[in-house]
Amino acid sequence: MFLTILGCGKLSSQCDYTINMQDSWGDGWNGASISVDVNGINISTVTLNTGNTGSESFSTYTGDVVQFSFTGGSYDSEITFQIIDPSGTTIYSGGAPIIGPFLTNTSNSTCAPPSCTAPNSISSANVTLGGAQISWNAGGTETKWNIEYDITGFSQGSGRTATSTATNYSITGLLSNTTYDVYVQADCGGDQSPWSGPHSFNTACGPITTFPHNED
Repeated sequence: MFLTILGCGKLSSQCDYTINMQDSWGDGWNGASISVDVNGINISTVTLNTGNTGSESFSTYTGDVVQFSFTGGSYDSEITFQIIDPSGTTIYSGGAPIIGPFLTNTSNSTCAPPSCTAPNSISSANVTLGGAQISWNAGGTETKWNIEYDITGFSQGSGRTATSTATNYSITGLLSNTTYDVYVQADCGGDQSPWSGPHSFNTACGPITTFPHNED
């Protein structure tokens, strides 16, 4: 799973992939980009917005499967780049590749996966006047999750809470036509993952129940 917080110095470089980008004309990649998926989840889209050179890095855990895909721009013949894995080995060096997936690599990062992995891909469905069905994907083998939710802008720790032993939960008792934020956390017993979110959704509008209503 994608690592969002790292130490500094040598440890960080042993966890990071680096993409060094060049443009021979010096005006950036003109719409071209490299999409990065880690374990099937898109974590970054990398491009050179302007100039001759640029560099972007992203971090992985040991054994993560990393896929690189290329989207073409207006002047792909001007593009070159290099991809360097966490051990410092250059795994790609050249010009613009084929459109679409062009390289898959298993990370040799020295950063071990956490014992409790955060869930991902939080979504909402069946949104009504006073509720919604919230779903997510497990980050690993977890079987219990904590949910916190409330009106958008609430401070975490002060919202309404629930637990679930499935990768979904039905929230009820909400206000109509109101935007809510939802966070989800894996509960591994003695350890909990970082919170994922917020995922926001808006409840449906309720019927007008007070009269009269005037319009100028």
